[in-house]
Amino acid sequence: MMLLSIIKKDFLLIKRYMLMFVAFIIVEPILVNIYSRGNTAILGFFMTVIILEYVLNSMVWQLEDKYKGSVLLCTSPYTRKTLVKAKYLFVFVIFICSCIIYSIVSFMAPVNMIKINIFEIGISLLIVAIFFDIVIPALYRFGFIKLRNILVIIICIIPITGGYISKWLQASNINFQYITSLPSIVQNLGPYIITLIITLISMTLSINIYSKKDL
Repeated sequence: MMLLSIIKKDFLLIKRYMLMFVAFIIVEPILVNIYSRGNTAILGFFMTVIILEYVLNSMVWQLEDKYKGSVLLCTSPYTRKTLVKAKYLFVFVIFICSCIIYSIVSFMAPVNMIKINIFEIGISLLIVAIFFDIVIPALYRFGFIKLRNILVIIICIIPITGGYISKWLQASNINFQYITSLPSIVQNLGPYIITLIITLISMTLSINIYSKKDL
């Protein structure tokens, strides 16, 4: 219940921008789909999610840093462990919302959009998790202000490199025989299991860093 209260607080911090973000989730994948000529669904979905995740989380971190929100929360009944868990859960809640909206858009869009499957969603979730499983402990260690410029550069590079990598994979016709030879349940659940493991490791590290930090 405490986790939900903190996540609700994070959404309240950015509520004035929510309509703009929903519009972004709707328009961005359609534009990417047109640009890629419908060759890939995962690229449009991933680019939409990673940008949205970064912007929303950055706004929350920045506002909390500006108004000393974390310091105030630590004086409340919320433990530091709970605050850290809420940061990770916030990332996953945004991802789930993005999946739902993207799925609706893919069925109702005026252009022919390829639908994403469970495996592609899992791969996108895994990449997003890897990014934030590195970023969140770093933010707790160094603070948002020190890392802000570095994160902006990284988030600008990801969509550009993602497009080139996707085209290269298609042009190279790389054989993923090892992955495709695995049972379908392993293929579909594998990314989610790996995501859970690395997130738990990252969460433990963040809790350890934050519990020792002098606010």
